[in-house]
Amino acid sequence: MLKAGTLFYSIVISLVIALLSGSMIMLSQLSAESFQRSLSRQELELNAASGLNLLLSSQTLVAEEEERTIDLYKNGTDSVLLSRQFWGAFEIAASKAMRHGQESMSIAETGYSPNSADNYCLYVSDLDKPVAICGATALRGTAFLPKAGIKRAYIEGQNYTGSAMVYGEIRESAKELPPFNKKLTERIKTLARQEATAALPEETETTRTTNSFLSPVVVISERPAMTIRASYSGHIVLISQTAITVEAAASLEDVILCAPKIIIKQGFRGNLQAFAADSMLIEKDVVLNYPSVLGIVQQEGAKKNAALILSQGDSISGSLFLCNAASSQALYTGGITIPEKAVICGSVYSNGYADMRGNISGSLMCRNLLLHTSSSVYENHLLNAVIDRSALSPYYAGISLVEETGFKKAVKWLK
Repeated sequence: MLKAGTLFYSIVISLVIALLSGSMIMLSQLSAESFQRSLSRQELELNAASGLNLLLSSQTLVAEEEERTIDLYKNGTDSVLLSRQFWGAFEIAASKAMRHGQESMSIAETGYSPNSADNYCLYVSDLDKPVAICGATALRGTAFLPKAGIKRAYIEGQNYTGSAMVYGEIRESAKELPPFNKKLTERIKTLARQEATAALPEETETTRTTNSFLSPVVVISERPAMTIRASYSGHIVLISQTAITVEAAASLEDVILCAPKIIIKQGFRGNLQAFAADSMLIEKDVVLNYPSVLGIVQQEGAKKNAALILSQGDSISGSLFLCNAASSQALYTGGITIPEKAVICGSVYSNGYADMRGNISGSLMCRNLLLHTSSSVYENHLLNAVIDRSALSPYYAGISLVEETGFKKAVKWLK
């Protein structure tokens, strides 16, 4: 009886040991498979990131508006599908890594990191008149000024209060303003001519239209004036043949607006690119988050001057530009108005005038300065304006307003 019991217990213990051993072997196998899947996933993500880094480099493998599959490491197993697509003033760079039926995607909205030649605070073309500063004006950074130089002025009851004329180096500017980026001009004109791929939804404050950047662009084009009150986000272009008005209640993220005239109503907050052919008015207390772009590109043969007008309390992170097609010989050629208490973080370009009384953390390039007050108009004057190139983050990336210089850089990750 004792021997039978001993045998029974031996069998039970052997069975338990076998089960435990089998479980440990199975667990080890599952763990190894899980680790291998995780490692493979990480390698796919690294491949996708490598593909995107390739697109951000000075590569020639993938042209603009092109899609191409390449063997990333020339080993026959690591392929990436790379594509470049214009998105307004920016570019969408996409990299999809593929291996054994698995995929990993990396998408970024890309711009340019300014190079050392762009580290100026103010550039005013040389029209044989000096720049006059008064009040609490502060120019911090390299300033490209007319040969006539810079002087103190006393207007509107205010004298210049600074300890230096420019807190940085002064260089001579050229007679002609560096021309606006032609490639960007053509892209914006082409963008405005796109045909509709979807109808404008019947808008309410709860209407939401979202389109991933993994999907084809959705173009909503209307001939009459368009008023936006609802929510739009992603790969969407809104075009009107007459005018677009953005209400304060609207929610816009990453979308593009195109119209001859654009009005953004008081109190609106969002992130967008807006391109007009005639005029743009940004009402009070509008906040446009990075990376936003406001631009005017006139069609050839335009008979009147363009205007981009900001209001008090506006805060814009990104780029502003005006490319006026009217004659540049006259003094009043149209331009950009930045009033007091308006704040810009980024770059501003106007091939007309700039009425600058606000605060720019970045740079301003313009043909000439015009200061409009209640009593008069002063040419090449700055009153209580602050332009501080050193206040712009070293990580800032924007658009190339003059030409594509500097290094490509991701301005926003889309996936």
